[in-house]
Amino acid sequence: METIILVTVFSTLGVVALVTAIVVAFVKLSKKVDVNRLEKDVDNIWKHSEQVENSIYDEMNQSFENFERVVGETNNDLHRKIDSRFDKLYTEADKLNTRCDDLQTMFEKMYSETMNNKQLLKG
Repeated sequence: METIILVTVFSTLGVVALVTAIVVAFVKLSKKVDVNRLEKDVDNIWKHSEQVENSIYDEMNQSFENFERVVGETNNDLHRKIDSRFDKLYTEADKLNTRCDDLQTMFEKMYSETMNNKQLLKG
């Protein structure tokens, strides 16, 4: 993310520096150089700088799309793993619940047998 910001800042500074250099050169050389030729060169440089800027933005967009794709895939994988682990957890919890029910039934049976034996001994 910082790299993209740095690339944008540096490309903008580069374009500003290039335009400033051209203007300074134009002012200094306006009497020494053919003005028409200089204007053509400035236009060509300007078009080239726009092409470079567009290619940088295209690369940045591709990088963002790749980043979003990778993050999305990773996020989906994590959700699948978490879902799988929770499914296993619920399965184990159901098994424990069944065992607890069995233990409760066993204890109730033992308690009722104990109570019956005490009544038999008294009676």
